[in-house]
Amino acid sequence: MANIFETARAEHAYNKYVRGLESVAGLIETLSGPGPFTIFVPTDAAFDRLSDDQQANLFADPGKLARVLKYHIVPGYYTADDLLDRLFLKTLEGQRLRVWSDVSEIPLGEEEIATGGDALSYISSDTVTTSVRESIKINGGHVLQANVIADNGIMHVIDKVLVPQFTMLLKHVAQRSFRVTRLCLSLEYDPERTGGCSDFSKSERGRERCSRP
Repeated sequence: MANIFETARAEHAYNKYVRGLESVAGLIETLSGPGPFTIFVPTDAAFDRLSDDQQANLFADPGKLARVLKYHIVPGYYTADDLLDRLFLKTLEGQRLRVWSDVSEIPLGEEEIATGGDALSYISSDTVTTSVRESIKINGGHVLQANVIADNGIMHVIDKVLVPQFTMLLKHVAQRSFRVTRLCLSLEYDPERTGGCSDFSKSERGRERCSRP
């Protein structure tokens, strides 16, 4: 049996994700190791939902590409049935993926549960049906094909490119920094109005304005 990278490459359906793995130093070696690993592999169609500019920017930035690819890789071996008992999975990138399914919707701790169906059957009697398995989502992305087995791990094919929070966090921090800097630079020295920017920033009002966006 092939390792998890060779298995993904042999499918010829995840070419963009595989091309990304091949372009990031050390990732193929990692995925060729003993593992085990669980990979959530986006289809080429999932990448195509990104704009041309987004795809070009992603593949042109080795650091960002490495973090996005690693965000799809989880150390450990998790079948679809295992995922039903998980809320979060810590990725190779360092951040966590959120796992959701129909099972997550069942209210528990009530005196009487009127809800029926496959999800409740799983909770009460450990019965896993196809509909419950197909309801699994990873960060909102649907699992299209589960449990593709390799000799050092397992793959689940998904319909979404998973993007870690670092891009949005960095953007938010940069925006905050810009707004605060612009505010403080706009407070030019004016003794008659504020007693100078330094005096203004030391006042209660100044601290409030300079510490928030």
